[in-house]
Amino acid sequence: MKRFAALLVLLAACGSRVGDDTTTTTTATTTVPTTIAPATSVATTTTSTAETVVVDVYFGITDPVTCSEVESYRREIPADIDRIQGALTALLTGPTDDEVAAGASSFFGPETAVVVVDVSLEGGAATVDFSDFSQIIPNASSSCGSASLIAQLTETVFQFTDVESVTYTFGGSCEAFGEFVQTGCVTIDRSDWPPTGSSALYAVGENVGWVPEPFAGSDGANGSGCAPGIDGLPDGAWFGVMRSVDADSIGFDLACWFGGEAANEAAAEDGETEIPLPNDYYIRNDSDALRDVPVAGDAIAFRLTDDPATFDRLEWPAWVADPTSGFLMCPGEFCLVWIYINDGELTELVTQYVP
Repeated sequence: MKRFAALLVLLAACGSRVGDDTTTTTTATTTVPTTIAPATSVATTTTSTAETVVVDVYFGITDPVTCSEVESYRREIPADIDRIQGALTALLTGPTDDEVAAGASSFFGPETAVVVVDVSLEGGAATVDFSDFSQIIPNASSSCGSASLIAQLTETVFQFTDVESVTYTFGGSCEAFGEFVQTGCVTIDRSDWPPTGSSALYAVGENVGWVPEPFAGSDGANGSGCAPGIDGLPDGAWFGVMRSVDADSIGFDLACWFGGEAANEAAAEDGETEIPLPNDYYIRNDSDALRDVPVAGDAIAFRLTDDPATFDRLEWPAWVADPTSGFLMCPGEFCLVWIYINDGELTELVTQYVP
């Protein structure tokens, strides 16, 4: 499949995880020793030797379907330390080079390895205090970055069965951590995990120009597909033509984008004779019906510049004020876009280059 300004490569996660099994994760075989100072609290893990125990750490995946997807990797930590703090310290040390090559993705690395200050657990309620790492990984405060960061932390904490809730703080301040991740001060309950809807977040993140892989149920089309019925678009990533735009909504003509062999198959089904296709993609648009898609108040747009490999990031009012600048003529029949829907509203839009 052709990718434009692609930054990441999709890895579809499958397998098992500790906790709610509605989210799919895969356990990798890498085991990396981690050393931190001894502590006191105890949680359930698998014992490796008398000196160490094996815990899981959860990193994001490259090109996820939702930003909160994670995948588990094994670590050995000393048996005489606090298990939760040991697992979090291993997580914040970041993935190994081999794990990155296998598809692990994380903002965490050597610079965040020492930011876990304290972990307390009282009556099932865990509080994790960090030194403020917001300046070390500022990009993690984006909407997609925050969802991924919180998922990595929370999955790592909730592997311990005696933890029923978790609160994160910077220097003892829940508000400071909440401001960084754009959630406000929150306590995450196990019963509410994993997240759904806008907490799961279909979003571009740093993948500007990325054509999403086919999601489950898309019938081979990229993203969420092109057959959700006649009502409002469900949450997901959708391709089509933006025919109108204003402050509160867009007029959207849903279409199908196929890539790779699926593009050749779709083109052949539609009677095209030039197979294989010259550009490795195929667009099917059987209907000119317009959908009025509502726009979230904090929506953003990524607009192709005159250099089709780069994008301008615009707040929605700036996009509405001047959608015609850049490579594509928008709105109109040539304004090809991906839109990301969360809780029934458009939260991000990316204009799509085609050769």
